Amino acid sequence: MQKRWLCAALLVAGAAFAAEPSSAESLDALVSKLGSEDFAVREGATRSIQDRLPEALPELRRAMEGAKDNEARARLKTLIERATPGKEVWNLNTADTVFSPVILGGRLYAATKNSKVLCLNASDGKKVWEVNCDEKPVSAPAVEARYLYAGCGKTLVAFRTANGEKAWAAELDSPAQGSPALAENLLYAGSAEGHVYCLDPQTGKVLWNVNASGRLTCGTGIAVDGGRVFAGTYHPALDCLDAKTGEKKWSFTYKQGQTPNDVPVVADGKVFINPSSMLICLNAADGAKLWSFDCDVSGGWAPAIAGGTVYFVGGTRALYALDAATGKPRWTSESDGKFWHAPVISGDCVYLGSVDAKMYALDARTGKKLWEADAGAIVTSPPALSGPYLYWGMGWREDIERAALKPYGKLLALNIAKRAPADWPMLLGSANRAGAKKE
Repeated sequence: MQKRWLCAALLVAGAAFAAEPSSAESLDALVSKLGSEDFAVREGATRSIQDRLPEALPELRRAMEGAKDNEARARLKTLIERATPGKEVWNLNTADTVFSPVILGGRLYAATKNSKVLCLNASDGKKVWEVNCDEKPVSAPAVEARYLYAGCGKTLVAFRTANGEKAWAAELDSPAQGSPALAENLLYAGSAEGHVYCLDPQTGKVLWNVNASGRLTCGTGIAVDGGRVFAGTYHPALDCLDAKTGEKKWSFTYKQGQTPNDVPVVADGKVFINPSSMLICLNAADGAKLWSFDCDVSGGWAPAIAGGTVYFVGGTRALYALDAATGKPRWTSESDGKFWHAPVISGDCVYLGSVDAKMYALDARTGKKLWEADAGAIVTSPPALSGPYLYWGMGWREDIERAALKPYGKLLALNIAKRAPADWPMLLGSANRAGAKKE
């Protein structure tokens, strides 16, 4: 009996293997299989074509025009639509501003200003669970396998990722400032009055709590990388703390009035801060200044680093690309719309939203605009990426009659026609976070 079962399994596996198309097959041969009555053949051909997108889009469009089989034509149409960059996949109205979402294991998590925390299927936007918070969330959450962490007023809360139930809550001295950060099985958070906390992520027990040089800057709070915690303050200074003990390792003071609006970003042994009109690069080990770049226009959003290049918003309308080692400019790209958040990188694309209700995709090598998509509302926070999709939250919409902005909330998923990392568990900050995502 056991031998008979084994033979049957081998036959099934062999049939599936035989149905899998060869990578050397021509696109025409694969298209011809889309109308096959054999499910395994159809699915195998579909997967193989997807692997050749978006480069094969022109050939697919020609094939669809000449396709005689209805099944093949329908599949080609779906493949082309999914591979068209900037095409909306799904959207969800949230009634109020949505902070940047985070993604883990095919689930998307987001917090809104109307005191809600959401869990959705990332592929179709269907709601898995929703909970109301006692106090309003202040920024994007962070997620790991068991828990989702969010700063809600003066409380740091851990929600169970399975059902949204509250697992624990830790009281802070003042309202949470920015997003929590996870590193080396520890959880870090900052408060508005300048306290930096290290907690046990499973229990919420505070392991240490120290005062930074001053009140923490607004935006996304602190960054953790290489056994160090980096906190930007209004002192004005950037503090570096030991991640295990909270002991201050060094502090870098920038000019009075040069206050970053966002979190420092750490990558390749360097820490980058963007106080107002200047991008500064420091040695992460000792805080020594390596170089600086002055763009003469106030900005302050966090930079993003990938492939030896640092990308940052200078002022509100220009995106700069600099050599991360030297600070020398590589290119500058200007926009008609104002940028109100940090850029995000995946592969060879830089993604950035604006107050003119658009999301832009730029070539990371040249700054050339690849595509743009209408959002219908102001994009004020960085997007998250997972697989072939880009996700972003929006808040505020123009009220033309009153010549003012009115609260508005929406989560939107767009196709990017490329392949991003599967998980995007935290917002900006270091090489293992979104702002400097390692492919």
